[in-house]
Amino acid sequence: MAGILIAWLVETGIVMYRDISKGNPPLPADILAPFIVMGTLGTIALYRPAQTFATVTAWGVVGATLLNFWNPSSPLSIGKVSKPNPSTATSGGGGKATKHSVL
Repeated sequence: MAGILIAWLVETGIVMYRDISKGNPPLPADILAPFIVMGTLGTIALYRPAQTFATVTAWGVVGATLLNFWNPSSPLSIGKVSKPNPSTATSGGGGKATKHSVL
């Protein structure tokens, strides 16, 4: 159970650091999502044979957040990598979008 508590604290720290580094205060929803996930895993861990599974899963969620595979701000976008909009990419010449070829 202590492993899940530490994972929750680390997860919350990562989320708060990202929000603050962007210049925004942490939103309650950003703190609530990890709380719900870790709370559910903590409840699962009360069943003794599932304790290791729940702890490993909790640290997996922390790793996913750290590697940007899961964003608590939008929890349904698991594994989606945001792609830049090609119409906003410019080469510095008059605001026109251009394609660059790589040899």
